[in-house]
Amino acid sequence: MSFLAPLAAAFVWGLNPAVVKYATHHLGGREINALRLLGAALLLSLLGLLGPWQEVFHMPLRVWGLAFMAALAGPIIAWGAYIQALHRLPISIAHPVANTYPLSAIVLEMIFRHVVPPPMAWAGVLLILVGVNGLRLTGSDHEKGGDPRDLAGWSFALLTSLFWGVSSLLFQLLVQHLSPFATTLARSLIAAPLLLMMAPTTLKVLRTPTLRLPVGAAALSGILNDVAGMYFYLVALRHFPLYLAVPLSSTSPLFAVMWGGLFWKERVTGARWTAVATVVVGTVRLGLSGRPA
Repeated sequence: MSFLAPLAAAFVWGLNPAVVKYATHHLGGREINALRLLGAALLLSLLGLLGPWQEVFHMPLRVWGLAFMAALAGPIIAWGAYIQALHRLPISIAHPVANTYPLSAIVLEMIFRHVVPPPMAWAGVLLILVGVNGLRLTGSDHEKGGDPRDLAGWSFALLTSLFWGVSSLLFQLLVQHLSPFATTLARSLIAAPLLLMMAPTTLKVLRTPTLRLPVGAAALSGILNDVAGMYFYLVALRHFPLYLAVPLSSTSPLFAVMWGGLFWKERVTGARWTAVATVVVGTVRLGLSGRPA
C-alpha cells in the first residue's frame, strides 16, 4: 500500500484545515495551538519509545538551539498565524495561500545562503503569484466559511507562508543531525510547554465538559499534521523518487478545498478552483526544482 503514501499525506494535510476551523469557533487561537501540540507531543513521545528518544537525549547544545528556533518559527508563529487565517478566511483561500511556503523558503535561501534557484524554479514562482492573485480576485461578499476579502486573514495566511518557509529551512538543517521523526519530536517537546505558558487557560479548557469536542478537534489536528501526515510523507520519500513524491504530496490544497465544501458548505467557483490548481502546480514546480521547500 506504500504507493498510496504521498496521496495519503496530501489527503490528511487537506483534512486538517477543516478540523482546525471547527475548533476556532469554540476556542482561542493560542489554546488551539497548545492543545494541537499537546496531542502531537503525547503521541510522538509514545512512538519515540521505539528509538528517537535516544537521539533527542543525546542532542548537542547547538542542535537544541536549532530545534528551539524551528519550534518558534513553525509550531508557534506559523501555526498561530495559520489558525487565525482559517478563522477569518474560507479554507479554499487560507490553505492554498499558506501552502505557498516553498516560495518563501527559496527567497530566504537566496537572501541568507546565497543560493540561486535553477531557471525552471522561476516558472513555479510565476505560477504561484498568478494563482494567489487569482484567489484574491475570486472573493464575493457573502460566503460561508469566512470573508475572502478580510485583509487581516490574508496577512495571517501570508505570515504563515513566510514562517513555514523559515521552518522548512531550519528543518533541513536539523535533519542533518537527527532523523526526521526525532526532529519532529524535539520541536513538539519544545513548543508544547512554551504554548502552555502562553495560553494558561488551556488547562481550564481541558476541564470544561462542554468543550470536549473542540478540545478533541484541536488535539486531533496535531496528530493529523505532525504524526499521520508526516508519517505518510516520510514513507513516500522512502519508496518514491522525488519527481513522484513531491507532486502527489503537494496536492493538499485540492483536498482542503474539497473538505471545506463538504464540512463548511463553502461554494467554490470554477475560477477559484483554477486559481488553487495554479498555486498547486507552481508549488510542485518549485518542489521539483532541486531546492528544499
